Amino acid sequence: MNTKYGRIQFLIFILLSSASMMLQAAISGTGGIATRAFTGTWNQLMHPNESTIIQIVNDDAGALSGKVYWIVYDEDGIPYWYFAEGPVTDNRIDLTIYEATDPAVTPEPGGSNLRVVGDGAIEFDNCFEGTFSGLDSISGTGGFHFKINKMSGIADTTCSGGTSDGVNPSDSPVDIRSFFTSTVAGAGSSGKAEFEISGGRTNFNVEIEDLPVGDYDLSVDGIKHGSVRVVALSGGGTKGEIEFRSPVEPEKVLLTFDPRDKLIDISNSASDIVLTQIFPSSFVSGEDGLAGGADMEIRTDLTNAGVYPAGDADAQFEQRPDRAAFSVEVEDIPAGIYDLYVGSVMRGTINVVQLSGGTEGEIEFRSPVEAGKVLLDFDPRNQLIEVKQDNTLLFSTDFPSGTDPVVERVVLDIGLENTGVDGQASGTLEYRKFGTRTRIEIRVEDLSVNGRYQVFIDDIMAGNLPVEDGKGRWEFRTRFLDKAPFPDGNPVGAVVSVRFNGVDMLSVRIPE
Repeated sequence: MNTKYGRIQFLIFILLSSASMMLQAAISGTGGIATRAFTGTWNQLMHPNESTIIQIVNDDAGALSGKVYWIVYDEDGIPYWYFAEGPVTDNRIDLTIYEATDPAVTPEPGGSNLRVVGDGAIEFDNCFEGTFSGLDSISGTGGFHFKINKMSGIADTTCSGGTSDGVNPSDSPVDIRSFFTSTVAGAGSSGKAEFEISGGRTNFNVEIEDLPVGDYDLSVDGIKHGSVRVVALSGGGTKGEIEFRSPVEPEKVLLTFDPRDKLIDISNSASDIVLTQIFPSSFVSGEDGLAGGADMEIRTDLTNAGVYPAGDADAQFEQRPDRAAFSVEVEDIPAGIYDLYVGSVMRGTINVVQLSGGTEGEIEFRSPVEAGKVLLDFDPRNQLIEVKQDNTLLFSTDFPSGTDPVVERVVLDIGLENTGVDGQASGTLEYRKFGTRTRIEIRVEDLSVNGRYQVFIDDIMAGNLPVEDGKGRWEFRTRFLDKAPFPDGNPVGAVVSVRFNGVDMLSVRIPE
């Protein structure tokens, strides 16, 4: 910056409070936003001995504002204070520049010792680079423009330029999922969005399905934030996904906006909206649905009343800080429609259907609700659970409260071992036991070939595991474990393998 004065030292304070940790617009060309993490010492590239200190908070009215202080030294070394302030928008601070009429007094916002001398702006390119420019009566040329770069920041703070900058790793986790509604232009399509805050990071993912192959725009409150490429799947249908994250990771987009309470639209190349939703602001509670709470899982068997002696039923309740779920499953009774009562109130019906190995049916409740499930707007704990047909009682139980260890709970997470045939493939096996009930879930990823894989237990085929985009998931439920290859319902010690065309890709022995 050219000046008729000797040395200029800048002290810049850009104020932003924790209430504004989620700014909602991107820095042009970089996808970043100005956050509290921009606080630190910044250096002028053309004047290495002249520094800039940046901090971010909110003003008393809750709006973002920037405040800039700097000292100008004349040729005799006498300091003169200057001050600037203005709103912060996206990555930019628009400033009105003031001069202190009394150089011995530090200028304060709204102080009587200030007079306007020009306008300026600070614009950040990213977490480490920016530009300070303006028009004034102090530079000798009527204007100034110079680059600044960051030298140091707040201890134990990482700047991402995204929404995670204001998130504390110890903050309570947030997990919100919501489904899109298809329009006439997107008839037959579907999609979902999920927003997550956990461990000091933020994520926002959007998945869309059954749309024509092509590129689709994702807009949040009318602002385009990315494109979703929909491709054909090997097993039929189409799918596309875009993943935002802060801090950003490879193949993901920096998350610079908060989707909560925002209108989210998916548009085709003709600008027709095909999918839309107003993303919820939080996990539903109160009269809209059962609120989340401390981690809890309760699973118990229902007592067979003897009408169908071979029949079986169980109920499960799961609670997390951001969600709650309840399900009742019945099997090995005649196909048909059965009524579920909770606390003597009918809550829904269970459709039991014929399968190759017997019959089964299930009803699932969840809050927040998901596609294919029923809103959980009641608490089943300490309630009488009954399954009836035409007022005839078939199964019942007094569902536990969860305050006592009424059921045995064993959980093991085991990594599947790569056999070396597909070197990048990996997977996990989760083994859960609730009393006499057992469940195994297998997840695989990074498989190089898509298709139908098989799950074998002690060399006996237990089922098919479809793989798309290198990923697949399959779950053993108790109804399988009650039959071969687990006649005693106990898989411990068994060897579980994932095979393709008769060759083991992944394998593990379930430990004792």
